[in-house]
Amino acid sequence: MTFRNMKIFTAVFQYSSITIGTHTLPSLVLHCQELPPGLTIKAFVSCSVKVEESILSNTIDFGMIENHPEHPELCAVPFMQDELCMVVAPSHEFAGREKATLKELAQYPFLVREKGSAGRDILDACFAIRQLAVKPSLESASIQAIVSSVTAGLGVAVLPCLLIEKDLKEGTVIRVPFAHPLKRELNIVYHRSKYLMKNMKLFMQLCMENDLQSSEFQV
Repeated sequence: MTFRNMKIFTAVFQYSSITIGTHTLPSLVLHCQELPPGLTIKAFVSCSVKVEESILSNTIDFGMIENHPEHPELCAVPFMQDELCMVVAPSHEFAGREKATLKELAQYPFLVREKGSAGRDILDACFAIRQLAVKPSLESASIQAIVSSVTAGLGVAVLPCLLIEKDLKEGTVIRVPFAHPLKRELNIVYHRSKYLMKNMKLFMQLCMENDLQSSEFQV
């Protein structure tokens, strides 16, 4: 990417969902040091619903979320892919299984993200399609709280693979592959009527041109 003779001295105000804000945003902002001097990234982290609301109210320039927005005034550009994975305690009877289904998962105490998070919305939709009734035994905005509860044997969970790589490597929790993988695209989202200035286009270009899942791109 070349920025020769470009003069940009404005800030990009962007909101990201919790998964992106935790895993991708820190290294991405750090990588922005390659961008022209004077370009400032001002970032905020919240759930996907809040991100979309802020874009619609023109509070921010654009956002990065884990789902595809439904509002007709929002445009989405995919920039990377993630997968939701089932995790259980090492002592759980599912540990070591080659695969499992959502129907089997629904029979156990279920630990979930808070309503309004993209991962929770996707999961709720998957259960609804299969007409499965699930009553969560724990709801939390904290991924670590859910992981700790799974480790303690309080239930099972479905979480973004990006956020639990370390826990999986350490064996704190065990991944049980889904019979049908739950993959999703992470999107850059902006208002349809938003004028995209050069600084915004550069940041979005950086998101799409770099392998944000590469270990070399992590802080």
